[in-house]
Amino acid sequence: MCLIENDGHLLVVKRPEKGILGGLWSLPQVERQKNQKDIINWIFKTYKLSVKPKCAFQKETHIFTHQKWNMRYKRFEAEENTIKTNLEYRWIPINDLDQLAFPTAYLKIIKKVYPSE
Repeated sequence: MCLIENDGHLLVVKRPEKGILGGLWSLPQVERQKNQKDIINWIFKTYKLSVKPKCAFQKETHIFTHQKWNMRYKRFEAEENTIKTNLEYRWIPINDLDQLAFPTAYLKIIKKVYPSE
């Protein structure tokens, strides 16, 4: 998962209505990329954003009733805020993250990274 920040805002993604965690907001999620360079390339390809890493990879675990998620996340700083928001993704002020519905697993990471938000 990627926490992509710019000027006090976080990039969030709307999950499709159908499927697991449907209709909730989430963080940009990459399939098991091998390294930081792959993730930076994926962010540029997907969102047309140039980013710089802010920290090392972090880990978090979330246990569902039937499954254990081992999540890996990394914070990035977007060099510019040039993407046009749409129904699928948008920038939200970090102070307003509590106004959107996120899955519990994502909230765990958000509250860890932004404890006072």
